[in-house]
Amino acid sequence: MRHAGRYAKNILIAGPCAIESKEQAYEIAGFVKKYGATIFRAGAYKGQNRPVVDGKPEYLGMGDKGVEILAGLQIDLDIDVACDMQSVRQARVLKANGIAYPQVGARNMDSLELLRQFRKIFNNSNFTIQSRYKTWITSTTNIHPTY
Repeated sequence: MRHAGRYAKNILIAGPCAIESKEQAYEIAGFVKKYGATIFRAGAYKGQNRPVVDGKPEYLGMGDKGVEILAGLQIDLDIDVACDMQSVRQARVLKANGIAYPQVGARNMDSLELLRQFRKIFNNSNFTIQSRYKTWITSTTNIHPTY
């Protein structure tokens, strides 16, 4: 894993549910890094708790533009980024932009095609899985065949 040699301390992951703008992402990433976070976590493809952002109802994240912002932030602020994905296309966008930690959320753990493609795209590199323990254990065989 990328941080195995990079960090000699505990890992702290922090960040917003979803990014709303470049300014917001950089401000929060700078803040969480300043206070000890080693990985900045922000969603580019998902909604958030506030139902309306910039006058847009049912805000669903910034999408590919958000991923580009997070990729730049990773370099500019020297902090690894974890970002959500919900489709094979989104996984390819995360990979192409060098996002350190792609996330498969609990809602997508039963998508066998997504998990199998995820394994192929990332070739068992860094990834995070958000799920209940039992679901995670049974789903891992779709990501890494030796589990």
